[in-house]
Amino acid sequence: MDPADFPTARDQDGSSVDTVMRQKTVPLDEAGEALGRSEQLREDGEVVHAICPMVMPKGRSLLSMLPVLSLLVIGAVGTSVVSATGGDGFTNPLFGVHYWIVALLAVMFVWWRQGLVMVPDGCQAMITRFGKLEKVVGPGRVTLLSPWKRVSYIVNTTREYPFNAPVREAPTKGGVKASIDLFIQFRISDPVEFVYTLGAVRGFEEKLGNAVSETIRSLIYEQEAAGIYDMVGEDSGRLLEQLNQQFRPAVELTNANITHAEPSDQRYRMDLASPRWCGWPRRRTRTSTRSSSARSRTRAT
Repeated sequence: MDPADFPTARDQDGSSVDTVMRQKTVPLDEAGEALGRSEQLREDGEVVHAICPMVMPKGRSLLSMLPVLSLLVIGAVGTSVVSATGGDGFTNPLFGVHYWIVALLAVMFVWWRQGLVMVPDGCQAMITRFGKLEKVVGPGRVTLLSPWKRVSYIVNTTREYPFNAPVREAPTKGGVKASIDLFIQFRISDPVEFVYTLGAVRGFEEKLGNAVSETIRSLIYEQEAAGIYDMVGEDSGRLLEQLNQQFRPAVELTNANITHAEPSDQRYRMDLASPRWCGWPRRRTRTSTRSSSARSRTRAT
């Protein structure tokens, strides 16, 4: 037998790609696009599927305030020049009271415009003040006039995100190593618990990977090596419930399926395909045929 004829299931179809989670810092008007986008990336020479369930919006920018703030600087310089030349700063046609009214209105308008936040559909925004959570708001328009308040996190709470969790080299009951890919779909149900209890994206990804590894390894340890293939498509209700107990109420896992399951050792996969495993039914058929022929000759005699 040629070992090349017994590749892993991952090598055969190439459909099993590891998943990584990302939390991005983006402008507020790009938050919805970032939360709804998934992409293929290359990390350490391997292709991975990247998802982004949470973003951290950028706050107010002083650069965008510079044009209107420059009006105040110009007004101050102009008023000083007018006063130094003996003119009346209040009635001056260029830098009189009307100039300051227009300049202040421009500053207030730009400040209000920067404090206008649009939370994308299906998302919830967490508003903080000095880093402390003030409130959570749903989709729609929110106005933040206080300079101390900001939108710290925007979390998608309606989309079900896919996550492929591979478990490698886990021992079976007989000590044979096996590899399994578990496909999971999850939805963030409580953004506050997700950020402050699970540790946001990085904390959740680490905890989810550890929980899946521990749970799957215990299931593999209950299996004989020859029955590993039968785990694909099995009822995963018990597995799903075990994982949900660890992540509720922050995250709800809605689906869990074993997509790949096989012995890790290539030689063992060759042994399973050898005649001593799969030829016995054919030998039994030939024996039955010879017995039938003997009975026919006896009846003829």
